[in-house]
Amino acid sequence: MNRRVMEALAELRGDSQSTGRVFPFSKHEACKTFSGLCKDIGLSGVTFHTCRHSFSSRLAEANVNPFTARDLMGHEDIHMTGYYTHTAIETMREAVTRLERASNHSDFAANVSQTSGEKNVEPAK
Repeated sequence: MNRRVMEALAELRGDSQSTGRVFPFSKHEACKTFSGLCKDIGLSGVTFHTCRHSFSSRLAEANVNPFTARDLMGHEDIHMTGYYTHTAIETMREAVTRLERASNHSDFAANVSQTSGEKNVEPAK
């Protein structure tokens, strides 16, 4: 949690509870309440666990080091963090655009031909 969230939660609960819990009720009750609230506002299929996937994806979009993301997620294996991380469609579009820009450089075709072993490929103009 970032500082703003921690301060808001401390204010809500009066910070009289030093149990270390975010919510003053069980995990099951938190998940059930969250899902009910999401359903009430028209977010079908959203669960408390969805927030873990969103958190991991937002870390990746912010270019947070994958090992730092792993630690923040509480994973032992970085592959599990990868499982939770989903690439936004806009991020994928930007990646393709960067590739398109790179292919417009005059030496791109020559570099591709050298790495692929092709012969007699003319550089792009």
